[in-house]
Formats: sequence, C-alpha cells, structure tokens
Amino acid sequence: SKGNLHQLAVNLRQRLPLGFSVALNGFFRRNDIELFNRGLSSESELKTDTRSGGTTLQGSHDGAILGKKNLLTLGFEYSRNNFKSANAGIFLPAFTFQNLRSTQEDVAGVFLTDSFHLFESLVVNAGLRYDWDRLNFTDEIDPTLSGIKTYNRISPKAGLIYSPLKNLSLSFSYSEGVRIPTVDELFAQGPFGSNPGLKAMTSRNFEVGAKARLQDWLEASLALFYTPVRDEILFVVTDPLLFLGRNENISRTLRRGVELSLKARYEKWLDVFLNYTVMKATFETDVLLFTGQVRKGDELPLVPRHRVGVGV
Repeated sequence: SKGNLHQLAVNLRQRLPLGFSVALNGFFRRNDIELFNRGLSSESELKTDTRSGGTTLQGSHDGAILGKKNLLTLGFEYSRNNFKSANAGIFLPAFTFQNLRSTQEDVAGVFLTDSFHLFESLVVNAGLRYDWDRLNFTDEIDPTLSGIKTYNRISPKAGLIYSPLKNLSLSFSYSEGVRIPTVDELFAQGPFGSNPGLKAMTSRNFEVGAKARLQDWLEASLALFYTPVRDEILFVVTDPLLFLGRNENISRTLRRGVELSLKARYEKWLDVFLNYTVMKATFETDVLLFTGQVRKGDELPLVPRHRVGVGV
C-alpha cells in the first residue's frame, strides 16, 4: 500500500468589545491511497482519492444575565468532501469484480451552547446542535445504484456542575449524538452488497463525575458513563450458504464504564497526565455476524476493555 496526504489549516481568533469574540477555522485536505491485497484465493486493488474542504465560524459572548456570569456560544460549520474510488479483483477460481464510483458530500451543522452560573457554586449548561448531511453518489458501472441520500438530526445536551468545596466539583451531564454512515458503509466494495437504506447511528450518554485538586500541583477526576446506542452499523450475513453479506443497522448496543484521570503540573511549563478507562460494550439484541452468531450480552469486537493513556 502507499498514500499521500496533504492538508492545510488556518485558525483565527479575535476579541471584540463588550465581551464578544469570534473564531474562524478553515481547512483543505487531500488524501490519495492505493491498496493491494492478496489472500489464499483472492487478490484485489483499491485506489481512492479524497478531497475535503470546509470552515467553522463561531461567535461567543462572555457577560452576565441578572448579575450572574453567562457564556453563550453560537457557531456554524460547513464542509464538502469529494470521494473517488476504483476497485477490482478476483476470487478464485473465476469470480471477478470491478467498481468505479464517485461521491460528493455536503455537511453542515449549527450549534448553540450556554453556560450559566446560577449560584457561585452551581453552573448550568445546555445546548443544541443540528446536523445535516447530503451524499450524492454515482456508480460509473451500474447507474441503477446512483442516488442521493440525506440525513439530518437535532441533538440536545444539558448538565450541572456543583462545587461544594473550593477544590472539589461534582457533575452530571446528558447528551445525544449522531454518526452519519460513511460512503464505504453505504456502498460496498468488491462483491458484497450495498445498503443505501442504512440509518444514522444515534446515542444517548449519561455521565456523573467528580473532579478534585488534591495538591497545588495535582488534580484527579473520575467519571462513570452509560451510553445506549441505536442502529449501530456492522457487517451482517445475508446469505450463509454463499457467505455473502452487507452492512446493516443493529437495533441496540450498549457501552458503560469508568474513566479515571490524573494530571500533575511542574512549574508552568510541564504537564504530565495519566488516563485509564475500563469499558464494556455489549450487544443488546441477537444478530448473525460474519464472525458467527452473537447473543444479547455478548461483547462487541474491536472495542478494548481497558485503555491507558500517558502524556507529557
């Protein structure tokens, strides 16, 4: 395999009078990849060309409402992605395939968040985000697969931060999220089946946590999270005899766990941190995957139970 990645990013931020500020981000990215795979009874080649560009504009106001501190943020995002892919291969003894496809994707989002100090020791957070995604897909070999797919969703969030002591804060938060299917998930490579009817994955996240400053140079945080997921996208068997399949939505999965963080600071120029997460991700419904039959309570593949991060 080989590839080339070129990217450019520009970030600007300007403070304005009366507590206002504005921030602007712009980016362009091009990624060319060539992959060649050879198996015991197959070989295939995949070439992709991805070009992406976009911008984010965000305005904030740090002021007061009824004498209480308040931070309001409003932002807009837009990006355009162009994908081209060429895929060909052979499965012995004589099954061959060829794909030639291109996709134009337009992505837009609007978000509004507010953080209000109801009391000196109690902060209330709330926000809304609207996501819109449009995929214009063209199959150069089979025009019947070409089409346009659009997704949109409003995701809320809310939370509380309570500080009963100077060096201790307790928090609770609720948020919803969405993940749009990728082009590769919607439209299959090689001999497998496409599924333009895929739904977007959605999640609800409940989290309670505590953060404490143990010393002037050391702080620690602990968080417990519970995240039900709807319509997770996984590769499912559609024909067990011919061993064929395609991406499908799994109605319910679940992630829950605990995250612990420690952060130490030396002088003003050196930070050291340690993050540890233990998480269990399970199926909440029965489904037949390519790896075999799974039952409710079985764990999702490729999701680590333990994760440790260290940095300086």
